[in-house]
Amino acid sequence: DFVSFTEAINYMTLTGIDGPVVFTVAPGLYHEQVIIPEITGVSEENTITFTGQEGLRNQTILTYSPVLHARYVVLFNGSRHIRLQGLTIEATFDAECRWVVQIMNGSEDIRITDNLISTNMNDQTVSEFFAGIVASGSLLGATATGNPVSNLLIENNTILGGHWGITVVGQSATKLQDIVIRNNEILDI
Repeated sequence: DFVSFTEAINYMTLTGIDGPVVFTVAPGLYHEQVIIPEITGVSEENTITFTGQEGLRNQTILTYSPVLHARYVVLFNGSRHIRLQGLTIEATFDAECRWVVQIMNGSEDIRITDNLISTNMNDQTVSEFFAGIVASGSLLGATATGNPVSNLLIENNTILGGHWGITVVGQSATKLQDIVIRNNEILDI
């Protein structure tokens, strides 16, 4: 058993995995910034899933107060075959920047489903500092070109607040592939 997302990720980063891994996250408040790097042993069959207990999404809360040069609560940084589902992921009210989830550096086969993703910003602030999900080529630009992701599924989430609900930006030389965004509810943008 692990007491935090970071502890679980650090362990897998050191040891790798050799089969599918599912973390059923207990209801509670997890105050941490999570970076998910590439992990040895992941594959289409050997996925890593972080899931809240069914029906308890609003009681399983990952929260953090991002700053200007690390704007995310969760960062997929070259990650592959990762699932986030059934969680509340939010930036705190006092954060100077609020990208709740960021995806970059060629991440692949990422599924973000059935989550509540909140910037805790409902005044329609016109600033790229506030977004629910950002897939871009830079830690500092929500619309920076690059190769952030392929095979991305964003489905059945509720995304609250910010300037953008979801941004996905590639580059003209290598087009993004297999991007599916469907059945999300985006509010207070």
